[in-house]
Amino acid sequence: MLDIRQGEAVHRRGFVIGKLNKIVNLVTMLEASVETRVRFAETDAMGVTYHGNYLPWFEMARVAMLDKIGYPYRELEKDGFLLPVLE
Repeated sequence: MLDIRQGEAVHRRGFVIGKLNKIVNLVTMLEASVETRVRFAETDAMGVTYHGNYLPWFEMARVAMLDKIGYPYRELEKDGFLLPVLE
């Protein structure tokens, strides 16, 4: 759980997550986009992509979003945070 105090994100255990200060406004929606080519193997005979193939693309966008705010996923994990993907 995060708490915002004087522009800093503070974890419930009390330590300041200074890197999250780069997010100017946590209330607004962050956006990131990634262009990728849909491979032939990811489509059926009609050229439609199976819905299960979207998850890796969502992961690519999530990594791009973290890079955009200056807090790469590897650094996030190093600081003890994980972003699990749930259905």
